[in-house]
Amino acid sequence: MVKFSSKDKIQAVKRYLEGTEDGKNTTVIVIVNLATKRIHLALYSVMLTLISSKFLHLIKQTYIAM
Repeated sequence: MVKFSSKDKIQAVKRYLEGTEDGKNTTVIVIVNLATKRIHLALYSVMLTLISSKFLHLIKQTYIAM
């Protein structure tokens, strides 16, 4: 995945607003990159929630069995 600095992102938006074709293409790449990161964070959050709930369930089962 391509990494963009804050400066690159600002320049991409400026080029997009100016209407240059290169700016539009770069802006789309930046937006897709940011969306991908958000999806990864959301999936990671769901994974942690599932793991923690499964772990708590196992602890409860162990405690009840004692």
